[in-house]
Parts: sequence; structure tokens; C-alpha cells
Amino acid sequence: MTAMNEEERPVAWTAIYEDEEVLSADDSPLGQVQEVLGTGPTGIFHGLVVRTPLVDYPVEVPAANVAGITNRRVTLSIGQEDFRGLPAYREVDSFSLGIKGLLRRVGWKEDR
Repeated sequence: MTAMNEEERPVAWTAIYEDEEVLSADDSPLGQVQEVLGTGPTGIFHGLVVRTPLVDYPVEVPAANVAGITNRRVTLSIGQEDFRGLPAYREVDSFSLGIKGLLRRVGWKEDR
């Protein structure tokens, strides 16, 4: 997790933390990152799974709806109403936070 005194800056999709705050286009809170969706070998970002109190299921957010990623938050390009209309998450390739590499550092690792 990022220290709040650290300057906010853009980061790559692979630097998104689980439970990172997700905001709408008008900066309204929508929920938290549950999973990052992508393909490890090719490095293609597909989107996010967002845990939210707005609906009764984890929401699948396509990468096309992600406007910005910083070391503090993920901002979407859509508002709350459009967010509510996104589909429930269905399992695809995903990454979870874990220990990886020869130096045993924390990072996103492929679930499968």
C-alpha cells in the first residue's frame, strides 16, 4: 500500500494494489479493486474486478473504462450510473498479489 505522504503519480496496471480505491469520472467513490485482469506473458491489461456496495456482485470493469491509474487510486471514465450497468465478473485470466521472483519480492502473479 502507498504511503499517503508520497506524491501521487501515474503507475502501470501491474502496480495496482488489491483494495485500491476506485473512483468514478466525477471522483465519487465506487468501491475497491478485488482483482486485476490481464495476460502475464504479453502484458495486456483487460480491466478490473471491483468490489462495491452499489450492487450485490463484483463488477467487471473493462480496460477501456479505466481513465487513470495512480499510486493511490484508479479513476474510471464513467459515472456511477454507467458503473452500475456493468456486468458481474466472470472468471478470466487474472493476477493476485503474492511473493514472486528470485528475490522473493511482493508483486502480481498469475493465478493460473
